[in-house]
Amino acid sequence: MFVISLILLIIAFMWLSWWMIAVVCVGLFYWWLYTFSPRHSLGGYSFLAPTKNRILALTFTGGNSETLDEVVNWLDERNISAMFFVYGRVAEESPLLMKDIIKAGHVIGIAGFESKEKWFTQYFGSDDIHKAIHRSQEVLADIIPNFHTVFFRPYRGRRMILSPWRLKYNFGYYVVLWSFELGRDALQKMKNRMIINVSLDDTNKEKLFSQLSLLEQYVRARGYQFVQIEV
Repeated sequence: MFVISLILLIIAFMWLSWWMIAVVCVGLFYWWLYTFSPRHSLGGYSFLAPTKNRILALTFTGGNSETLDEVVNWLDERNISAMFFVYGRVAEESPLLMKDIIKAGHVIGIAGFESKEKWFTQYFGSDDIHKAIHRSQEVLADIIPNFHTVFFRPYRGRRMILSPWRLKYNFGYYVVLWSFELGRDALQKMKNRMIINVSLDDTNKEKLFSQLSLLEQYVRARGYQFVQIEV
């Protein structure tokens, strides 16, 4: 993607006047910032109010029914509420699990209908991904009473050009990103308020729960409080 941006800049310098070049550069910068950086939310929405207290919202994306069930049990044992961005296909195949997640005090959002959806459909915010969200919403609405507010997480945190506005104002859906992804250097990025996302890997649960345990020990030792994402 960097190479494409560089080529566009070279073409711009060859054929455009200086003010047009400036417009192109600014446009490319904001396009990159809006599309590829989950830490920024241009046109987005804030779910964690400014506070001096140390708060952390934990979210999970993807996962099959077995992994989701194990994560819910792990959270329940520690009295932690979280948000789960599930695939509509998983919800359709495991309706009782979805009810258990809600009953345990968690919130369910949508990550798409199934993990095989192509990244470019979410990147460009095409009608295909909107249909996938609607389809997932219909599945969850049949399972969960009063399932109205839809939280959506785009693939790899991509903001989808113009789609957050369309999803919010046309359909009432909220696009949720995160402060950073749980990983090797996550603990060095801690701030007073943040959203930490965990992409559920069904093939390496030992690593998943090891990272979660390390995170819990770290944040509790430093006075963080786990909170829930709400509109």
